[in-house]
Amino acid sequence: MRLTGAQLAEQERRRLDEVSGRIGSFQNFRTELRAAKDALEALGKGKKGDKILVSLGAGVYVRASVDDTGKAVSALTGNVFMNKSGKEIIGVLEKKIRNMDKTIEQAFEEQQKAISRLNQLEQIIYAGQKAMQQRQQKN
Repeated sequence: MRLTGAQLAEQERRRLDEVSGRIGSFQNFRTELRAAKDALEALGKGKKGDKILVSLGAGVYVRASVDDTGKAVSALTGNVFMNKSGKEIIGVLEKKIRNMDKTIEQAFEEQQKAISRLNQLEQIIYAGQKAMQQRQQKN
C-alpha cells in the first residue's frame, strides 16, 4: 500500500497530536505529584491539632484536624494502603517526579521529531505542487 504525501503528512499530524496529548497528561500528573509533596512538607511543619481542609475531589473539601504530622497513609496498589512517615512518602514522590521529568523530556524529544518530519513532508509536498504547476504552465 502506498501513501500519498498528504496522507503521510496527515498521519504525522495525528502522531503529533497524540504525543502532545500525552505530554499534557504527563505534565498534569507531575503537577499532582508536586502538589502532594508540597502538602506533605507543609503538614510536616505543622503540629497536632492544626485545622486543615482536605480535598475529596470535584471541588469538595472537609475540615479536619491533624492527628499526626509525621505520618501519612500511602496507597501501595489499588485499595491497599500503608502508614508511612512523611519523609518516606516525600522520597517516593521525589523519585516519581524525577521519573516523570525524564518521561516528559523523552516525549518532548518525540514531539520535536514529529514536528521536524511534518515540516519536511510539507516542504516536499509544496515543492512537488510547485513543480507540477510549472510543468502545467509550460504545456
